[in-house]
Amino acid sequence: MEQFMNKREEYIIKNEGTYSNSVAAEVDMNQPVSSSLKDYKKWHAKSPRSSIKNHQCLLCEYVASRKNTLQRHFDSVHLKVKKHKCHLCEYSASEKIKLDFHIKAVHLKVKEHKCHLCEYAASVKSNLEVHVKAVHLKIKEHKCHLCEYAAAEKKLLELHIKSFHLKIKDYRCHLCEYNSCVKGKIDEHIKFVHLKIKDHKCHLCEYVTSRKLHLQNHVDSVHLNIKKHKCQWCDYATNEPGNLQKHLKSVHLTIKKHLNN
Repeated sequence: MEQFMNKREEYIIKNEGTYSNSVAAEVDMNQPVSSSLKDYKKWHAKSPRSSIKNHQCLLCEYVASRKNTLQRHFDSVHLKVKKHKCHLCEYSASEKIKLDFHIKAVHLKVKEHKCHLCEYAASVKSNLEVHVKAVHLKIKEHKCHLCEYAAAEKKLLELHIKSFHLKIKDYRCHLCEYNSCVKGKIDEHIKFVHLKIKDHKCHLCEYVTSRKLHLQNHVDSVHLNIKKHKCQWCDYATNEPGNLQKHLKSVHLTIKKHLNN
């Protein structure tokens, strides 16, 4: 008991400057141990110290409640340190949990989160939520301030602004002059244009393509006769947004020019 009291006193003296609001710092040393422990447990249960964020990053506004969390942030965000490398591809991550997720999602193709409205499945629950919101509920809350484009995800809007309005294309094909703002597009381009790989086959006809989206568009337009993109000025409808844009420019904008002249 005496040993416990000595340790408790050492702890209080050591921490009384750090936690000024601490009940432990104000405990009467003559108070019975059982009573002091009860008070301490009550304080510990209510203590907001776990949510206190007093470790500020010197390079940005990020704050953390733990020093090692701040260090991880600094290493991954500012120093771009990615110690955990995938043994199957060139991917690397700042945290092991991210690498484990990458292997599970990309290489093992594990998709546990399934849509209850269609056959879509995702490896991340948040991706499934975005899918339901965008595809089934048609909710696109991220709107472009430069045009009428809207997206279900903020990153898609940022990508749209970067590629469409700012014309920034960081990724380049090493075989030709093609460039893109999305690395995946470069991979698709090489596969489709240079390697001539077409591994997406239609189960209703002999159509093959290198892109899953093209196959879906083919099935929708040719076999199901679905035309999602409709003209607001006439009865024209198409399954390709690019075709609708061409229609608007060639038919309606031409008429408008003639009327203005």
